[in-house]
Amino acid sequence: MILAGVDIETTGTDPDCNHRIIQIGIYIPSHNVELSYDTQPEGDIVIDRNAMAVNKFTLARIGKATITPLVDYWIRDKLLAAGIKEDSLIAVGWSVGAFDMQFIKQEMLQTMDFFTRKGRRVLDLTALAMLYADLSGIPFNAVKNQIHAEVVKRFRTDKQHDALWDAQAAIESYNILRDWFTLRNYN
Repeated sequence: MILAGVDIETTGTDPDCNHRIIQIGIYIPSHNVELSYDTQPEGDIVIDRNAMAVNKFTLARIGKATITPLVDYWIRDKLLAAGIKEDSLIAVGWSVGAFDMQFIKQEMLQTMDFFTRKGRRVLDLTALAMLYADLSGIPFNAVKNQIHAEVVKRFRTDKQHDALWDAQAAIESYNILRDWFTLRNYN
């Protein structure tokens, strides 16, 4: 199985309320894959002003983006060209199973095929960080803040809410947590 940092930016928090993907980032370090696309949703779109304030997208930027189904096929083609087979990726990210994969499953079926056929495969950093917090006695928010600070230090930049940066940060966050668990012998 291959770890893939995954992140999306959306027009809101609920795919069932016509909130849509407006940016996707996928980072697969083992195959030197870095994919980042702004996407233009089709059909009915509901825009939550709070979500848009967080990700700093504008309607003009969305209007200039590539139509989501084209991006979906481009991602499939790039993953296949990199030698990645369908059903071989584990999505890594913060709340990736509860949030990101729900949107991808609804809007990007070609991309979703690389993550699941037999069942959704995710490595949720929120769950890992919560487990680490419980085992170490450190509050969850402190653990999450420490991880973020370490990622920013390693990358020498903070581009939160840019899908590719967040996808790369997800893999780095996993590496940090893995190292912390190993150092404390929680394996």
